[in-house]
Amino acid sequence: MLGQGISIMTTASRLTWGFARDGGLPFSNYLTHVDSYWKVPARALWAQGAIISLVGLLYFFTDAAVEAVVSVSTIALTISYALPIFAIVIFGMSDIPLHSFSLGRFRPIINWVGLIYCCVTTVFFLFPGSPSPTIVTMNWAIVVFGAMLVFAISFWFTKGNRTYLRTDGALGEMFRAAQLEALHRQ
Repeated sequence: MLGQGISIMTTASRLTWGFARDGGLPFSNYLTHVDSYWKVPARALWAQGAIISLVGLLYFFTDAAVEAVVSVSTIALTISYALPIFAIVIFGMSDIPLHSFSLGRFRPIINWVGLIYCCVTTVFFLFPGSPSPTIVTMNWAIVVFGAMLVFAISFWFTKGNRTYLRTDGALGEMFRAAQLEALHRQ
């Protein structure tokens, strides 16, 4: 259990640091600091620890809140699968470089099945666990997801669209990726 907790904290802090480095989070300048002694993104690590602790504190007050947060993680993961599939279904794959793995002629069918599956399961994940729910047994995931969506959209329009991928770290990473892609195409 301790090992899992450490690996989750490590992964979450690195994702937070990377997203902050690219200017995609509030307080990005603060969160991108890498500790000179430990060589880790300590501020991102502490921020993740604080967020995880706050979610853990919800257990003391209500199970419904914790269940909503856990449900939202599943819903958001499913939506994260659906968005690129949707983009491929709508816009096609003409701009995506070919790789060694291909779905061949079954690609459109598999993409549509995957997209429909994601849509159906997302809707079902938002349903309450039983018919005629009470205020306690209601699935509050839609409220938590809605709040996250409002926050993300608000941040994007107030700051994120001017800062995301416009930092020195992000520009350097994009430049290196472009160089590697050019080498790969040769």
